[in-house]
Amino acid sequence: MLGLGGAIGGIGALLTPLLVSAFFGSQYDEAIRVVQIMCLVLPFVYASNLARLYAAGMERQVLATTLLGSLAGTAAAIGGQVAVGPTGAAAGYVLRQALFTVALTALSVSATKGMPSGSAPSDASGTTPGEASIRIRGDP
Repeated sequence: MLGLGGAIGGIGALLTPLLVSAFFGSQYDEAIRVVQIMCLVLPFVYASNLARLYAAGMERQVLATTLLGSLAGTAAAIGGQVAVGPTGAAAGYVLRQALFTVALTALSVSATKGMPSGSAPSDASGTTPGEASIRIRGDP
């Protein structure tokens, strides 16, 4: 997914000068660099896969991780805005998503550590999501 996000982000960054000028005119030329930097966030968004972590029952770890990343990234965006301007704020936003991706990847690795290949993650009760739904219906 990182590659797909990278391809889409790269194409978006390359097309940004044409699209911004076509849709908004030359008065928005200063926004082109900011939009190009914002396109760099797409690989990280595509790489941040939460489904596996939620299936593993790690919602609280995801919350703690993303909350810390959000605070650090928001501080970077504000600091970038103050120090550099809009391009610095955009870079801080990209840093925020990169922090999410690194932290969520580390959580995902820890969730799958020791699991046999191809096995489904289980929740805190030791059941896989399919088993939990069967038990809810009353099957043994």
